[in-house]
Amino acid sequence: MKRALVVLALLMLCLPGCKKTAEETEKAETAEIYTRGQGFSAEGITYVQDSIVLFADFATGETMPLCSRPNCAHRGLTEEENGNGTEGCMAYVKNAIQAVLYREKLYVFTEESGNIGIYVSEADGANRKLLAELQNAYFRAGFSTQFYDNKIVMIVAAKEVTKAEDGTMEITSPRRVVCINCETGNVLDSDKRWDNPTELYSVDGDVAYVSERYTIQEVFSLYTEEELNNNPELVRPYQRESLWQCSLTDGTTTELFAGKLGADYFANGVNKEGAVLIEHKLNEKSKIVYYSFATQEEKEVPLETGIEGVKLFLMEKGSVLFTRSMKKVNGEDNELYRYYCDSGEVKTLKIDASLLPVKVLGGRLYCLKDGMTAVMSLEDVLNGKCEVIYQMERDIYRTK
Repeated sequence: MKRALVVLALLMLCLPGCKKTAEETEKAETAEIYTRGQGFSAEGITYVQDSIVLFADFATGETMPLCSRPNCAHRGLTEEENGNGTEGCMAYVKNAIQAVLYREKLYVFTEESGNIGIYVSEADGANRKLLAELQNAYFRAGFSTQFYDNKIVMIVAAKEVTKAEDGTMEITSPRRVVCINCETGNVLDSDKRWDNPTELYSVDGDVAYVSERYTIQEVFSLYTEEELNNNPELVRPYQRESLWQCSLTDGTTTELFAGKLGADYFANGVNKEGAVLIEHKLNEKSKIVYYSFATQEEKEVPLETGIEGVKLFLMEKGSVLFTRSMKKVNGEDNELYRYYCDSGEVKTLKIDASLLPVKVLGGRLYCLKDGMTAVMSLEDVLNGKCEVIYQMERDIYRTK
């Protein structure tokens, strides 16, 4: 692959004559590495296989190693080749586990000896250098990294070993938020450590939002495993959630809705403007609630047909998108709902019945369509257009 082709693909959205609004520019400059390690950006999907960084290009439909070296075998060098000065593959990064393209740069993450390395290079792997190294850090299941406004925001775990008075050893894995400056490589750690599984909900400007969900262990001493399996409602009073706002300028964290989230309320999404909560009280109808940080008011999202099959799809400035998939006699009926935060109005947006919206990643909309995963423009779908720019096997998160 020639380096020029990669750069051309990366610059397609910036050609002369294609003017963009501020909102469109911001969306084009986001990227995300999702759970199993694939990197999603507006131009394509980046992933690692056997330490080789590969790229599925939406513009050309091709999948190729990110290397512009002619006649390269695209693999690691043997000891003999290392000894005789053979040039290595530009897409090969030892111990690489995930990668993503962002702002015309390639970021590759490695994990070795309990540390995470973050490397940055040109799109084709040229001029690679170590941007930052995170000491005593490793990835946990469900890991997600978000790129926003020239920052890398991620949750990592540490390994801590403590010795009790009786001589036994205890190993814990506290999580923390880290923010890496894409230009300088400076690393900022959050001042909070979480002992339970956490999720990076969103990054909005200079703030990251983190959710921690857990179950108070007392419930497992009160009931047998069989009792809990037969009656899941027994666990409800022991479920808890904490939602945290983490500053990306100084690392300070503040808990939101302290003491409120748990058995009756769970956060579903959050940004600087507000949060979406799911209210699920015993013997009462479940509902979706929007809480405004500006007014400190809580309003129910008025969905006439209830919330069955509804899930939060995307939080935007001033509105929230929900999606619903309902099985009917003649197949599935998929709809999008746009909730306007100020007015409290909900508009139903009919979409092509063959599309099941799944997620917005790196500025693109991913839908299930005819047994495949289709990549589309969210704006186009909302305007009634269903043009597929790229299509792949259904399991878009598989890396091997």
